[in-house]
Amino acid sequence: NKKCPARRGGMDVGVIGLGKMGLLHAAIFNRLDGCRVTALCDVNELMLKILRSGNDDVRTYTDFQIMLDENDLDIVVVATPVFLHGSMATTALKKGMHVLIEKPMAKTTEECSTIIGNANGSKSLVGYCRRFMPTYNSAKKLIEEEELGKVLSFRSHFYLSQVDKRMEGWQFDPYKGGGGALIDLGCHALDMVHYILGPMRSVSCRTERVISESVEDVARLELTLNSGVRGNLAVSWVESGYRLPEMMLEVTCEKGVARVAEKYLETVSNDGTVNKRFKQCFPDPIPFNIGGREYTAEDLYLVESIRDAQNT
Repeated sequence: NKKCPARRGGMDVGVIGLGKMGLLHAAIFNRLDGCRVTALCDVNELMLKILRSGNDDVRTYTDFQIMLDENDLDIVVVATPVFLHGSMATTALKKGMHVLIEKPMAKTTEECSTIIGNANGSKSLVGYCRRFMPTYNSAKKLIEEEELGKVLSFRSHFYLSQVDKRMEGWQFDPYKGGGGALIDLGCHALDMVHYILGPMRSVSCRTERVISESVEDVARLELTLNSGVRGNLAVSWVESGYRLPEMMLEVTCEKGVARVAEKYLETVSNDGTVNKRFKQCFPDPIPFNIGGREYTAEDLYLVESIRDAQNT
């Protein structure tokens, strides 16, 4: 194929991995002002045929290396199983392309370090979508401005009733997934503790296999932040009663308690005053909503970061 040049004044986007998240990001980038999806890669040729039939301008590939060689892409989305993240993201960054990687960044710290070491001025973003939800951002502002005083302790959980029998797939293969519930769900919860409360000094963890034979289904962590504040975090994808995922962070402060989840932010002061606001009450200006406002905000953040760097 003839090499496809990038558009002058616009951003060409390629997506590797056309599962739920890859398709979602493709739809969003194709609607963002100044962006268009020009290349898609997946091992499922039927999926590629279906997507190509609706867009004659998009090029499709089953080999990501060929896609990156034949297209001068501005942004590459890596939405594949975790064990492929390292090689795909590093290859794109070496070519000077900006990269969005679905969480977690990679399977090991060594692979993460390799990705970071090859950025060379390119923008990269890991898809921790909850950083773009208004409830969590409002909680972050509340904590940073010490509206309830200084932080004393915290606890968090991420629960989902996902696994009720022995499952198959790359998430349950320790080589491909890098672990089980901890890396799959827990990375979101750990990231949010870091985002709202600050970096961690030490972490200890106990894991348990309830149903899975090769990876953990439950993890319980004890955390100490650089500030000295201590807390705990529980992760499980076999917790009953959670048809939808729930990630909750409860922070105990000098003047009260703050609880935040995707759907709400609640504060309870020491005098018993309760203030609970649901996500619908928070302003959340985005140009459109496809699959969740946070995903549009996330992709728009990357695009605006690239444009800001180009204008400096």
